[in-house]
Amino acid sequence: SEEKNELENPAEYKRFLKAFNDEYIYEMMKLSQEILKFNALGHICGVNWIALFIGRQLYNLGLPVDLGRISGAAAGHDIGKYGCKDIEVERTPYLHYYYTDMWFKKHNIPYIGHIAVNHSVWDLELENLPLESLILIYSDFRVKNANNGPKEEMRIFSLKDSFQVILDKLDNIDEKKRKRYCRVYKKLKDFEDYMINLGVNVDVENKEISSCKKDRKPYYPLMQGQEVIQNIKFLSIEHNVNLMHELRDESSLNSLLELARSEKDWNNLREYLQVFNEYSTYLTQNQKMITLRYLYEQLTHPEDEIRRRSAKLIGLLIASFDEDYRKEIPQNVTLKLPAITSINLLERYLKYFLQPDHKKIALHQSRIINSTENMISSLFSNCRNNHQVSDYRKSILKYYKKDLYTDEEIQLCLIKNRRTYINLFR
Repeated sequence: SEEKNELENPAEYKRFLKAFNDEYIYEMMKLSQEILKFNALGHICGVNWIALFIGRQLYNLGLPVDLGRISGAAAGHDIGKYGCKDIEVERTPYLHYYYTDMWFKKHNIPYIGHIAVNHSVWDLELENLPLESLILIYSDFRVKNANNGPKEEMRIFSLKDSFQVILDKLDNIDEKKRKRYCRVYKKLKDFEDYMINLGVNVDVENKEISSCKKDRKPYYPLMQGQEVIQNIKFLSIEHNVNLMHELRDESSLNSLLELARSEKDWNNLREYLQVFNEYSTYLTQNQKMITLRYLYEQLTHPEDEIRRRSAKLIGLLIASFDEDYRKEIPQNVTLKLPAITSINLLERYLKYFLQPDHKKIALHQSRIINSTENMISSLFSNCRNNHQVSDYRKSILKYYKKDLYTDEEIQLCLIKNRRTYINLFR
């Protein structure tokens, strides 16, 4: 279709369609519904419909949204429910993320899979998410079972009514969890208000797709009170949506880094570094490795501030490199060890810092060596647990063997670093 051909990366969406059709996923869902009375198919169809209904409107309004990722993620977001074993049935709401992740990885569908796996309302507790994830979480939240006499059927509720359905089902919910639900609901409400402000129709009873923005432009100087707060939220959402789009995959990140490399004004370059600092949490491991290479290049920059920030960012990215699996995993399942860990990266970059390439001029070598202290300080400041601290200290202490380094500058650098991490974690 025309929509499919206009996708930025149609190859991944086509892989999803092929896997979905070749494995007769729809037929399996239909059989499960007929034989086991397991109505996940109704929910999936509802989520897929409303997600594309909203996604198409946002696309028509010029927002950076990938309809292929929305369609694939919405159709496959609950596929893991069909992978849960008999003894895991009671834990299906928690374990299906793991099996969904397995299916997408098996078929090499990483970007659609990432959105499909992270569709829980609790994923909203992360500060920034791509637009496709927000649409899927919003759509998933609105499609619920409704009591209709002797049987239940899937319905698309309004956001407010859907939240009430959740609260009604949670009779014994404690105050802490109620507050968590309220927080994520408010985030969804802000997102819905943002879409309505753009002119998006979120009312499924009125199936007309909006294709143009509201004519009225906001006059910020004339705003007062709550209207000011509301529009600050809209600007924040718009900023995050556009920035997350720039970090959507390795290709887009490389384009952003090329712009940063061509930047002559160090004040503007500092803004790029601030973006990487704030959004580093949402980079994939491959993206972090690409960013690390760029930051290492900046250690020879003539401005001390750029070198300092780059070194600290390297420490942050290494400390946060290992990905914590935030979803529940089945019993007797051990997650595969990644090919590269943060310890591997630390050892690699310690060597880069203390033994810069001999092809670099002496001044640049000196700048890199003297950036080690900032990197080490940031590394330990961003450790998530004592186990990580211990592993890093063991790796660093290897560089203090007698006569390993005879260069006075390196020896002085090592003395400074020893003082840094010993003071931090004595």
